[in-house]
Amino acid sequence: MPSSHARQPSADSTYSCTSSSSSSAGPDEGASPSVKMPSQGTASPPRLLLDLFSGSTAPLSAAARALGLDCVEPIDARINAKHNILQDDFFRVMQRLCWSGLIGFIWSAPPCAEFSRLKLLPGGPKPLRTPEHMDGVPNLTSAEQRRVNDSTEIHQRSRTLLRASFAKGSAGGFEQPPNAMSWLQPDNVHLLKEIGATCAHVAACAHDLDVHKSWAFCGTNKELANLQSTCQHGEGAHTRLQNKRTATGEFMSSQCAAYPPSLAAQLASIAALSVTQKLGSTIGIQQALSLLPSEFSPIPRPIVCDGSGNSSTADQCLPQQSTCLKQLREAFLAFIADHDLATRIRKHLEAAKDEHPLSQEEQLQLAAIAHAIIHPNCTDANCLSIREDQPFRLHLLQALASRTADPDEKLVEILIEGVPTGAFEPLPASGQWIANHFSTATHFDEPLQLLHCSGNWTRAENNPDILQELINKELQGNYIEEFLGNEEDAKKRWPKGTAIGKLNVVLAEGRDPRMVLDSTICNLNPRCTLPERMQMPTVCDVQLTYAPHDPPGFWHGLSLDFKAAHKACVVREDERGTLLFRHKDKLYFYKVCHFGARFSSYWWQRLGSVLHRIMHHLISHRPHRSFLYVDDIFAMLAAQHSTELTCLIICFLAAVNAPISWKKAQIGHCITWCGWSFDLLTDTVQLVQTKICKLLEQLAALRRTPKVHRRALEAVLGLLTWATTMSPQLRPFLAPLYNDLHSAKGTLHSIPASQWTHFYQSLDDRACVQHTAGMWLPKQAKLLEVGNIKIESKADVPRVPKSSQRTWVRLADPHRHEVHLKRQSRDALLWLEQVFKHSNRVPLQLPAMLQCLSAADAMAKGTKVGIGGWICTSSGFAWFSEIFCMTEVRAIWPQLKDDAQLYIACFEVLAQLALLQLAWQRMRGHRMQFILPTGCDNTAAESGINKLFSTAEPLSTFLRMVADWAHRHNVQLAVSHLAGEKNTWADELSRDKLHRFIHRNAERVRMPLAFLAENCQCISLHPPDAHWPNSLLAASS
Repeated sequence: MPSSHARQPSADSTYSCTSSSSSSAGPDEGASPSVKMPSQGTASPPRLLLDLFSGSTAPLSAAARALGLDCVEPIDARINAKHNILQDDFFRVMQRLCWSGLIGFIWSAPPCAEFSRLKLLPGGPKPLRTPEHMDGVPNLTSAEQRRVNDSTEIHQRSRTLLRASFAKGSAGGFEQPPNAMSWLQPDNVHLLKEIGATCAHVAACAHDLDVHKSWAFCGTNKELANLQSTCQHGEGAHTRLQNKRTATGEFMSSQCAAYPPSLAAQLASIAALSVTQKLGSTIGIQQALSLLPSEFSPIPRPIVCDGSGNSSTADQCLPQQSTCLKQLREAFLAFIADHDLATRIRKHLEAAKDEHPLSQEEQLQLAAIAHAIIHPNCTDANCLSIREDQPFRLHLLQALASRTADPDEKLVEILIEGVPTGAFEPLPASGQWIANHFSTATHFDEPLQLLHCSGNWTRAENNPDILQELINKELQGNYIEEFLGNEEDAKKRWPKGTAIGKLNVVLAEGRDPRMVLDSTICNLNPRCTLPERMQMPTVCDVQLTYAPHDPPGFWHGLSLDFKAAHKACVVREDERGTLLFRHKDKLYFYKVCHFGARFSSYWWQRLGSVLHRIMHHLISHRPHRSFLYVDDIFAMLAAQHSTELTCLIICFLAAVNAPISWKKAQIGHCITWCGWSFDLLTDTVQLVQTKICKLLEQLAALRRTPKVHRRALEAVLGLLTWATTMSPQLRPFLAPLYNDLHSAKGTLHSIPASQWTHFYQSLDDRACVQHTAGMWLPKQAKLLEVGNIKIESKADVPRVPKSSQRTWVRLADPHRHEVHLKRQSRDALLWLEQVFKHSNRVPLQLPAMLQCLSAADAMAKGTKVGIGGWICTSSGFAWFSEIFCMTEVRAIWPQLKDDAQLYIACFEVLAQLALLQLAWQRMRGHRMQFILPTGCDNTAAESGINKLFSTAEPLSTFLRMVADWAHRHNVQLAVSHLAGEKNTWADELSRDKLHRFIHRNAERVRMPLAFLAENCQCISLHPPDAHWPNSLLAASS
């Protein structure tokens, strides 16, 4: 972008910018104060060309080198036998390279091999697959089947590397013969739809090859259309290659697969748009990876929720100078070395053995070491004792909390005494989370009465043997105790109050049965109000710890699950009467916090947080990140120190005798946590496979019929809302499903004339039925029609019936069990199913925020629509201004009416999309990924873009357009509210007032409406009348 000065014509100089590199004036010339634009930051690493399956002569790499482009060595097993993509170790290295963000342009040409249709012709080699048998024809030998499987896997791994590169901002694509059977693979076509591919048919004769051959070049760049060509020489003009061999016996078809120099040069010139020219030579894979940062920048790290309260943060990438546990750390490390624990602990965790990795004697020794260091002069034998009915060495834990000045140090005293239930007095707060505000006086002056329930829930009653087995396990674990008496005896023992809840049995597929005591039905939970709103970390918090310039592949993972975590907290003796339950005419009571009680999670979270914060202190000398979600710790440890840090964590937990479910422990680069699968070598994440399979089953079930059960749709939406956490570009596709869920299809009812007045009075202002008026009418049903009159509100409803006959009305019952899915919902279900079937892994590292000032605005008046916007960086300025009439707009979106003002929020979204496209065009040669900070004076557009979700139509349609385009180009919008009075430039541009900008016409970028409204999920074929496979023809429509 050319250098410029630019000053927003506003009284607030915050919205102006200048560049010290130029003296040219901006749109609004003058001498008022201005702010220097921030620079684009440190020099970015080179962006490389990656040539996959390059062929033995690697023509594309040769053409790129001739242009001086930065290239990775061409990847082909015929050049280097070690570069075999079927070898897992090599493929893992390639994955890391593609996810690194170094690749600016990737091109893949996997061998056609068993996908070639030439083998189907007479006289050729035996075909191992056909269009009818894509997984192999019947009766193949094991060697032949392996060849089929290998060719399939090669193409699958090619797509994996392409998706990884695309997800990190790379341009590129892949090539196959237009008639190859590989186009019958659904994932190949879906990948093209994901990137909105441009496909070019290229005839060999257009590049001076006298052979009957052509290529299909498909990729992200629209410039690929310039490669299109078809043979104009007529049938039989060129040599046919099928079954012809060279003098060496090689098939001529494989020899002619290499691109001729002129074609390779054209493709290299397209790659040049996204590849740098910094290195001056081709580099190896390991050399490329060495270009990545290896250390964290010494800049302040973000404060990220780690589940341990406001005084703690997950991101500990910069080693801290905390010395409070330095002596303990050194003593533990000496113990680890003396007992050779490092290798043993690592192997034990990798094997997922059920027992503790340390012997009982070693655990006691670690506790003694900790006690001697923390309390060197203590002679109290109770310091290492374990309180009855719970597992922890609480006195030692209290000493550690005191040494680290833990903000919830008093918690341990409560644990030693026994925790309250909150049924009789407010629970004491930790001060580590946001306070819950409620009226203590009202809550405890008029409490709900504690109840004694009879019997248990149906599933418990129907499975008495399982229930008895679970009760016996609780007795053996010393969590419960049988009460030898009746209800009156219980009241005497616990005069503060007693409650008898109901048991239930949780039977989930793939998990052991679990007993839950329902403490809501007996009013114990309603009487307990938590003093704080605890915040749990999510996968989004993990992503927040990944700064744009952090070193990739830096971490090694550790996941530990606390065993029966809630039951680690003992309940006060005088409140255990509220934890009663019955089975087979016997009364039992819990002595510890149980599953099903509101206070249980509160006390465990406080205890787990203390442990987590102490752990942070213990390993603070090394970079790490750690998260505690309820009872599950996910620690990311510096890979070069991971064994040391893992051993320190295990020693600490052993010293305080923390109960860990060792068979669930995980260690390594791949960790599953909270339903997400993390790959720390590539810094990516995806849903666990079981969740993906469940989601695909539910999506497929919904697509089978236009009528679905309400609960089935609600279940899918719940899972989709969670599954799209890391894929916000998919959120707009949920909108039509939500709309159908809440817009029931109307049913006809007849209203007698004598009851019309009662019916009219039963309607609220929204024309919803509030009471049945003596008729069989569904409550809360929305009145849609009265005869032929469309009803929007009660004001549209006639006060008197049309005649003395019955009047037919159409009512939509929101509680009807069946939901009718409209076509838009069915299309959304199909697209979501394809997305989750083929592409799930996403990068954890967020793009950098673009250092710039920018804003956009829209105008809607009568039948005229205007959009305008501008962007200013430290090196340049650009702007756009377009005026459309509603006739043009409705040609693309026919559902809109002529009154443009009705859709101002939609046009504000359109203006922001135009601004994003403008930024991408200008930054294309400088950055592959970025987040564009921009200003907007429309709240609906601002909120919709930031969430990428709205159920309001047609706003949802416009948001989906933004989401698709942004995802396809690996850019994002971060919209902030900009008061209209300060959005002067964009406002004038949207109204075609160009007097401030007319002298900068060279920096204007046109934004045609058709370009903005382009369907991102369709591929474009060039030329469209070439011999394209049916699968691509279908995807282009």
